[in-house]
Amino acid sequence: MKSSHVLTFIVGALAGASIAMLFAPQSGKATRKKIKGAMEDEYNKIAAKVCRSKIELADKIEDTIHEKK
Repeated sequence: MKSSHVLTFIVGALAGASIAMLFAPQSGKATRKKIKGAMEDEYNKIAAKVCRSKIELADKIEDTIHEKK
């Protein structure tokens, strides 16, 4: 799956989850707390994926440089 599709899926999932929470019968404070927690969780997942991708890319670049020598 292309990274643009993954990003689109994540944004859509977050939007859907946020809307669902807004319509749930809870106080505003509890809803905001849930949304903040969900956003932090997704941010951490994305940050971890970006970090892994950067490491993989650096490894591939290094391998390519060593192959060309």
